Amino acid sequence: MERSSGVASLSVFFPVFALMFSPVAAAEESASTSTAAASTQSVQDKTQSAQDKNQSVQDKTQSPLRKMLNMPDALTIGASASITSSRGQTDYDSRTYVLEASWTTSKNIISTYNQIQRSETGPQVLSDKKSSDNFWQYNFSQLYYLLAGYRYSTDEIQLVDREHEVFLAPGFYPYRTQTCRLSTAAGVVYLSQDYSETAILAGEDPHEESWRYGAYEAFDCAFMGKALSLSQSVIYSQNKDDDDDYRYRSMISAAVPMAYGLSVSVSYNVSYDNQPKFGVDKKQADLTTALSYKF
Repeated sequence: MERSSGVASLSVFFPVFALMFSPVAAAEESASTSTAAASTQSVQDKTQSAQDKNQSVQDKTQSPLRKMLNMPDALTIGASASITSSRGQTDYDSRTYVLEASWTTSKNIISTYNQIQRSETGPQVLSDKKSSDNFWQYNFSQLYYLLAGYRYSTDEIQLVDREHEVFLAPGFYPYRTQTCRLSTAAGVVYLSQDYSETAILAGEDPHEESWRYGAYEAFDCAFMGKALSLSQSVIYSQNKDDDDDYRYRSMISAAVPMAYGLSVSVSYNVSYDNQPKFGVDKKQADLTTALSYKF
């Protein structure tokens, strides 16, 4: 009887003990849940605050003309004026004026970049250098795309009246995020060159054509909500019939948006031709400081 009484008392004791501490456990669980919810809310608030700051930076740097003209989001138009210091066979300073436009969607990127470079020695104008770079890119997926382009240029300093370059290259993205992108492509290039009368008198043919292998690499990245943009690119081509006949153009630049579509940028460009024609620099380096306006 005493043993049964002991068992009965234990069976009564443990439920009572549990009831005594259940409010404490519930309170601790409620406090833990509240702390977790508060922590989650704090993270969400910080994320939203960062997004609001980034949006505020973007709103301040965008041109008000976009809203006034009701421009589609895919379209961007820009113009810039810059000072360029060139070093090569001929050293000279120049003023460069650029007009550019692009149309960007998830599948297609169409862009044109047109510049006039007025070269001068002191107050005397030496010549004008003009070029037009036009690209079309079709994205098959997040990794693969097709790149096509046409470049036209004329350079009175180097005695090349006209130069036409057409290329077609499949490519892919080795690395791609929302803010940074690395692009590569390889394909074929058609090059056509017309020379001036001075170059012809020096022994050059009036016209030359060649098919070439081509390769393209570019990297661009935006930081701090697009408050700083860095970009770099290399375009290489080689004559398919002559391994020693190759050339490349490389560029590295940094741009900082200021306000209402205005931005300042600094770029360093190098052009190299391993078998330059008459009057053409084997290597030329340009340092350019530009003020740009985009809308």
